[in-house]
Amino acid sequence: MNDSISRIRKPGASIFWLAVLFLIITGAILVAALPTRHSQEDQWIEPEMTVLPKNTFDRTLRVVGDIDYKPFSYAHGDFVPRGYDIELVAELANRLEYNLKFQLTSWVEAVAMIKESEADLIMGCDKQDSSVMDCAFTIPTFEEKFVAFELKQSESFNDLYNKRIALIEGCGLKETMIRQHLWRNCFEYETVTDCVNAVLRGERDCFIAHATIGEVALRSFGRDAERFRGRMDIATGQMCLGIAEKNSEFLAKLDNALTEMRADGTLGRLQRKWIEPFEHDPSDAGSSRNHLILFLAALDLLVLAGICVTGYALIRNRATESENSKSDA
Repeated sequence: MNDSISRIRKPGASIFWLAVLFLIITGAILVAALPTRHSQEDQWIEPEMTVLPKNTFDRTLRVVGDIDYKPFSYAHGDFVPRGYDIELVAELANRLEYNLKFQLTSWVEAVAMIKESEADLIMGCDKQDSSVMDCAFTIPTFEEKFVAFELKQSESFNDLYNKRIALIEGCGLKETMIRQHLWRNCFEYETVTDCVNAVLRGERDCFIAHATIGEVALRSFGRDAERFRGRMDIATGQMCLGIAEKNSEFLAKLDNALTEMRADGTLGRLQRKWIEPFEHDPSDAGSSRNHLILFLAALDLLVLAGICVTGYALIRNRATESENSKSDA
């Protein structure tokens, strides 16, 4: 080993190349570890539709819903309705012996259709949504918090008074925001995707949506989604189905079927399939990034220690060679 080191004429050159090697290794680790846009998009793994309407009966329900409301209702690339509410309503229709005719559109148009009796049932209602107050609601099909998705985490609810807030049309929080004197800070958009874009463009400071809907929407934005560092719970919303008229007999049938679906585990199975995989776990936020930073810090220390030891050995060896040369002379 000493003979090998003694043949190195410039200890500084060895240290330099070791440092270069370290930087190359670190760069390779960063490139491999940082998420790409493609990998973020791949996080949306679309569940398979397993509950389909039989459509073998003598009567038909006309059903409307939001076309951009993943994972509750949305149109697939082939324009086939999909989502939690779609399968839920299909299960209901099969049990109550109804055919189904789905139409997904904007929320404003869906509300207009139910009010004008062009549809019999509307999906994705929130009991607090004033735009559908004329409907009769079923028992809740799902309960979920409204969350403010922010670029910077707020310290308290009061911080919202200084922010421009994006909401989707028909958001069930409208009455709450009016009571809290926050409605003047709110701006409505047609879809949750529009809300996210408004924040990314700097038009708004945050957007508020049901937790799962916001999380799923962000997954399609790749690295831009990482800019949303804050999550703040605002209130709890109850999602229901609404019917066009206050038909107590039909509403009772829907509620009884939903109660049976809850008791036999059908609702739970649909929620585990469509909703739970996309719930945000605050304890996991940034964990992979933190692990990467710790790993690189440890690597830094190890490599720098190696460089220092190698450099010290080289310098000592050169000093010994110099002393030996003088003594020989």
